Amino acid sequence: MTKEEKILHIMKGGSLHIDREGRVWRIVNNHEKYEIKTFPGAVEPPRVSGVYQGKQTRCLIYRLVWAYFNGPILEGKVIHHIDGNRFNNHIDNLVCVTIQEHVALHYKKPRGVAMRKPKTDRTQAAPVNRKSGHKPGKGGRRWGT
Repeated sequence: MTKEEKILHIMKGGSLHIDREGRVWRIVNNHEKYEIKTFPGAVEPPRVSGVYQGKQTRCLIYRLVWAYFNGPILEGKVIHHIDGNRFNNHIDNLVCVTIQEHVALHYKKPRGVAMRKPKTDRTQAAPVNRKSGHKPGKGGRRWGT
């Protein structure tokens, strides 16, 4: 059973609700709803967690939204955000693709453009500390002393 299926099983108990906007709500005391959100400035997309058969399980919200509306995510498939915003979990913004397709979507490059940063020119002289005349990495006196 996948993580998404475990969380969906927990949802059947009525503790979580998902809407088409991709928002996940935790329901407390059968009537109060609290949206599961990320903190401002968060780098990682939000996760939802729950206890399934006595064990804690966690799942990325966008994977849970996809599984809730479209069924389980097949092996070898991943969920892609069409607009590139990992925090926009609206069901219309999600698409299930193969890993190869996902890599191609994220690493498109125009023809003739290098993906890597160009190497620095090592033929240039190292900077010299004006006070001591010391070049870094050559031993001797330290910078600024």
